[in-house]
Amino acid sequence: MAWPLKNQRHEKFAQAVAEGKTNVQAYVIAGYKENIGNASTLACRPEIKERVNQIKVEAAAAAQVTVRRVVTELARVAFTDITEAMEIIDGKVRIKDTAQWSANLRAAVAEISDGREGVRIKFHSKSQAIETLARHLSMYRDNVDLNVNVNLADLVNGSYSLERGELQIRNGRMIEVKAAQPAPNNDVGNKDSK
Repeated sequence: MAWPLKNQRHEKFAQAVAEGKTNVQAYVIAGYKENIGNASTLACRPEIKERVNQIKVEAAAAAQVTVRRVVTELARVAFTDITEAMEIIDGKVRIKDTAQWSANLRAAVAEISDGREGVRIKFHSKSQAIETLARHLSMYRDNVDLNVNVNLADLVNGSYSLERGELQIRNGRMIEVKAAQPAPNNDVGNKDSK
């Protein structure tokens, strides 16, 4: 366990930020008068940043939250077959007894309610879980790094050619290719063509 900050106000500020409060809210909770600039300055101090991180790590450990556990829960939501929760008997949908549900299916359920239209099961968003997993596993390329070595004259002259498709990349280098001239249309203006 990490030791609290010596300055009690700073400790209260760090605790509030770690709980999810904004810097300004945490600044007021710590006993200071509301001031956006001072709140931001305090939040940027290395000892405050370190303490906020320590508090979050301790909270995650206490709650037994690990990357593995989070990924497992996301996978349960993302890949559970929701048809395991129901069956069709005589053309009617019937909800299976929850005691028969797998742990994965139970984890994927957000809410069960009973209303005028019967029992309703709401599942956590599969698409959101899949997207979160894919981002965690770096399956998306959000930032594409293009390194282009072109001088200003080539850029100005080349941009027009590139739009017309006259530049090509060969062996990792951009080269200019002569544009093919369109074949002459002999029918235009030719009175004898019919």
